[in-house]
Amino acid sequence: MKLSLSRIEDGVEIKRFEVEFAVKYFYKLTKKDREKIYKILRIMDSLGSDEIDETTDKDYRYQSD
Repeated sequence: MKLSLSRIEDGVEIKRFEVEFAVKYFYKLTKKDREKIYKILRIMDSLGSDEIDETTDKDYRYQSD
């Protein structure tokens, strides 16, 4: 997964972060593993945000599903 966060200033897009995230697994992922990966993705989604709180689970699922 590649995530690029930017902002637009005076009509010009300025990149703030570019994060690449990959998971390589050799056995079947458990439900607990999937939840941990999901939490990491939520934290990455909140990068560059001026808000103090990270993206809520409900908001993230709405944006990504």
